[in-house]
Amino acid sequence: MAKGFDYDINPSSVTAYLKLQWTFREVEKNYNKILEHFDLSESRFVIMMYLSRAEEKQLLSSELAERLGVSKATISKILKKMEEKNLIEKIPSKTDKRSTYIKLTEEGLEKLKYFLPYNYKAVDQLFSNFSEKDLEDFAKLLEKLENNKEKLKIMENELNER
Repeated sequence: MAKGFDYDINPSSVTAYLKLQWTFREVEKNYNKILEHFDLSESRFVIMMYLSRAEEKQLLSSELAERLGVSKATISKILKKMEEKNLIEKIPSKTDKRSTYIKLTEEGLEKLKYFLPYNYKAVDQLFSNFSEKDLEDFAKLLEKLENNKEKLKIMENELNER
């Protein structure tokens, strides 16, 4: 542990975190360039996947906002752009006039089906030099990291109480 502050720092943790951030940004940047060839963004693609896999093939806009971790204003902006591109249609709720269901249009579904093979190829290429064991170990490490995110929420709450 390195010293110099009022607390101990594990240099390996800091290095791993910086490497994770840098790698994520670089992968995301390259993946976004692939999405651009299909006139998609990451959020549009994720929304299309959620809708295609939803039990009723539709979700409330508020559900999409929650799943993407964005505000209602942000999801409205994304959905408006998707509607303009005829990827989705909005269906007013029959039970709650304030709620709107979002459903893929036929054109949106076709675009998704066209893009998916390229998505899977990109993922395969990204992990092409990983063995099956590497992939299993990587998934376990990511799960550990995900489980530790709660510690950041606790820290955030402590900071909010100051």
